[in-house]
Amino acid sequence: MTGLCVCIKGSWRTDVPLRLRSTAQGLQEDGRHPVFTVAEWAALHLALGVRDVLTEQGAAGAVAAPIPVLALSVAPPPREPLLREALACGAGAALRVWGRSWPDDLLSHMEGTADLTAALAAAASHAIQEWSGGEPLLVLTGDASGDAGHGCFGALLAHGLRAALVQRVAALHFRDASWLAVAKLEQGYSQEIVLPSRAVLTAVPQTIVPRQATLPEWLASRTATITQRLTDLPLPAAPDTRLRIPVPRVKRYAVPGSGLSAEQRIQALVNLPHAGGGTVLSAATGVPDQVETLLSLLREHDVLPRAV
Repeated sequence: MTGLCVCIKGSWRTDVPLRLRSTAQGLQEDGRHPVFTVAEWAALHLALGVRDVLTEQGAAGAVAAPIPVLALSVAPPPREPLLREALACGAGAALRVWGRSWPDDLLSHMEGTADLTAALAAAASHAIQEWSGGEPLLVLTGDASGDAGHGCFGALLAHGLRAALVQRVAALHFRDASWLAVAKLEQGYSQEIVLPSRAVLTAVPQTIVPRQATLPEWLASRTATITQRLTDLPLPAAPDTRLRIPVPRVKRYAVPGSGLSAEQRIQALVNLPHAGGGTVLSAATGVPDQVETLLSLLREHDVLPRAV
């Protein structure tokens, strides 16, 4: 492994009031403060942990040189504070990528759309390939962004880099000269995966306290050089999404008569009879009757053969 890269998109602080543009399209960038998402903090924490282990091995003569950690963000200039924060917390270099023909307010207009995610992943993969020169590489990013949360950026990035993909990574271990990724599965299970020489990892959100930077490190990060790269990728297509007022489903129920007592009305509401809106099953009917009712409905809608 010759390089570590952490992809950062960030989100906006939710305790700061948001203001619409005068044209009612998009949000004003002024006064908005970008912040790391919890998953991105976890990705940076894992990358710095890998760097520290390999640096210790380098001191013992196991590797020849320290492993660089690159903080990369495909974002306009207003999100540069995220890269400076990554530098203060231990990243060795920062790179900001943006499209040559992309407006600075592109994220505000297309936040969370699939086309924007694909464009960001393509720009990031091109920049990472140039930075790594095709050498062994480990790329980490958050499991899902802080806006729509598609969770597909890592997969698109791995496709662009022709690298393996490991999702929902919670920890990294070095064992038998190989790196093992601990991926979280359903119902509390986990799985250890041996990483190849080129891999993209998506980190799950974790309760991690970011490394506290010293005052000299903070001051140095404020004046550090952030490399800028303009890509010639085309402008992402405008989202073809039209909002409409949700139409509620119509349900018809028989209203209990006003002459019934309160207890009888409640009982009638709990055991509503069929009034054209569907079949209601309640605890008052036995399990065999419920099963037979469900089978009858499945036969009626041709889900099951009539003979079943």
